[in-house]
Amino acid sequence: MVTLSDGKYSNKQFKRFMYNILKLLPPALVAEIMTRIYERQLTTPSGGNLSMLDDEGNLWVSPSQIDKGSLKADDIVMISKSGEITGQHQPTMEYLFHQGIYKTRKSIKAVTHAHPSGLVTLSMLVKPPDFSLIPALTNEIGPVGLSGYALPGSQALGDTVKAAFSGKTNAILMENHGVITIGKNLLHSFHRLENLEQMANIYINATRLGEMNLMPEMNYPALVKNSLGNLSFIKKHLPDEAEMKMRKSLLEFLKRGYARQLMTATSGCISVRLEGNRFLISPFEEDVRYMGTSDMVYIEQGQCERAKKPSVYWKLHEAIYRAHPGVNSIACMQPAGVGAFCISEIPFETRTIPESYLMLKTVPKVLFEDAYQHPYRISEVLSEDVHNVIVENDCFLATGSSLFQLFDRIEVAEFTARSLIQSTSLGKIRRIKDEHISELEKVFFGKA
Repeated sequence: MVTLSDGKYSNKQFKRFMYNILKLLPPALVAEIMTRIYERQLTTPSGGNLSMLDDEGNLWVSPSQIDKGSLKADDIVMISKSGEITGQHQPTMEYLFHQGIYKTRKSIKAVTHAHPSGLVTLSMLVKPPDFSLIPALTNEIGPVGLSGYALPGSQALGDTVKAAFSGKTNAILMENHGVITIGKNLLHSFHRLENLEQMANIYINATRLGEMNLMPEMNYPALVKNSLGNLSFIKKHLPDEAEMKMRKSLLEFLKRGYARQLMTATSGCISVRLEGNRFLISPFEEDVRYMGTSDMVYIEQGQCERAKKPSVYWKLHEAIYRAHPGVNSIACMQPAGVGAFCISEIPFETRTIPESYLMLKTVPKVLFEDAYQHPYRISEVLSEDVHNVIVENDCFLATGSSLFQLFDRIEVAEFTARSLIQSTSLGKIRRIKDEHISELEKVFFGKA
C-alpha cells in the first residue's frame, strides 16, 4: 500500500509525487483508496468496490471477496479495453456497472461504490433527503441522483446505474443498496464519497432534533471565488525555526481531527497565530492525509504565501485574530454531531454536564452569510464568555488560547452534541440548575 508524505517532501516534490500516484501507479492507488474507505468505516471487509481508467483505457478494479482492510497493489485486477481480465483474483462482480458509467461521460476517470451506514440509511427512504443544506460539504458534488433497485452484479443493475449517470450527476443513491460517486481521479471520487457520507450523518442527526433550517439563497461558488479568486501574495517568505515548529503542531492537530472524524479529508480547517496578527492556516481542499508542513499557508496583512490557496475561511480567521489578542487558534469544522445543530433550529444546550458548560459556556448561532461576507460580525459576537459559535448551514467555529484548548473545545462540543441528539428518543433532558451554574462560575472562574 502506498504511504505518502508526512512533511519530508517540499511542496513541489509532494505535488510531483501525487502526480505519479494518480497517473502512473493505478494498482497502488486503487489499493490505497479502497483501504482508506474501509479505515473510514465507509464499508465492510467484503463490501464496496472501486475502479479507475488508466491512460490506455484499461480498467483497474478492486477484487471480489478479498479483505478491503488489507489490500495490496498485486490484489488489484486489470480489465483491458478488449475485455481481457488479468490478475490474481476475480474482479468485483459489479464491474459491469463500472463499465457502463464510463460510457456516459469521457470526463469520468474513477468510480467509487460503498455501503456507508448514513447513505445506506437514506437509500432506504421513499423521499430523498436534501444534500444541499451544508454547501461547504456538498457543493462540488452537485445534485445527488437516484437509481432503482436491481440484483447486485446483474446487467439490470448496470443499466439502471448507467441511466442515472447519463446527465450531470456526480453521485447517486442506489435504492436499498448504497452509493456511487465519480471523479476525475480516484482521490476526487473518494472525497465526494466521504463528504456525502458526512452530510448524510449530519442530516440524520438533525432530523432527530426537529425542524431544519432551509439553506439561504446564497451563491456559494461565488462566495468561494470572492475569498480565493483575487489573493494577494507575499513575494518571498522563509519560515524561521519557531514557525516551522508551529507548522508541525498545526499539521498534527489537523491529522488528529481527521482521525477523530471531526472533519473529512477536504473539509474544515484549523489556523494558529504566530507573532502579532500573522498566522498559519490549512490549505483549501487539499487532502489532509497527504499534507506536509510545507502545505500550511502563511498569512500576513491580508497576503498569503505565493502559489498557495488558504482555506476559504481565512478572512474570517484574520478578522478574529485582529479583534481578539487572546485567541491563538481557530477552527471551522462540520462534525456529524454538532454539525446537525448547524442545520437545525434547535439551540445548542451547554448546561448538560459541568465539563460542557465550563468548556463551552454559551454557543450562539450566527448567519451563514456572515462567515463569508461580514466576518467582523462574527468577531464581534465572540467575547470572554463566547468562545464558539455555530454558523447556520455551514460549520462549528471554535477558538482557543492554544491548539490544545481549541481541540479540547471541539471535542467537548461534539460529545455534547451527540449526547443531546441521543437524548431526543429518551425523553426531556434535565438542565443544570441556575444555582449550580453560579457555583461553577464561582469555583472555576472566580465570579461572585
